[in-house]
Formats: sequence, structure tokens, C-alpha cells
Amino acid sequence: MAKFGITQDEYPQIRIHLPMLTTIKKILGTEIILNEYEEYFQKAAPEPESGEINKLNELITLLFPALNAGHTPDIEAAAKKVVISV
Repeated sequence: MAKFGITQDEYPQIRIHLPMLTTIKKILGTEIILNEYEEYFQKAAPEPESGEINKLNELITLLFPALNAGHTPDIEAAAKKVVISV
């Protein structure tokens, strides 16, 4: 290819739009893997403690009635009830 003046990048250029991926999947009946090594370089997000999530859900439950009524909720007071630092 070099003798014809055609150059190639060292790394492949993968550009494909989502509709094309969907069409390929429908036609071929298989999932296209664009980067087979992707899973080795992804970092998983740490799972938050379930106690923290429960406290945040309780805080939101306390704040929503004021928000739905069109008032500004007292976040500090609600946080004290749930024992969360703001």
C-alpha cells in the first residue's frame, strides 16, 4: 500500500453510529465488538454503602412534600432528622 501512497494509522479508527450498529445486529444477528480489550481497561465504580443510600432516600422523602407544595425545603432540618451531614 505504501508504494501507492496510501498510509495507514498505527491505531485503527473506529467510528460507527448507533443506527448502523443496530442495523448490523438485525442483519447479521450478532453483536459487533468494536474494542475487544475494552473490558480490561474499565474501572468499576465502588458500591456505596446501603446505609448511606437509605439515609439519602429518607432525606429525599422528607424534602419532597415541601418541593411539591412549591416551598423551599429546610434541608438542614431534614438532614438533622436523618443524621446526615450537609
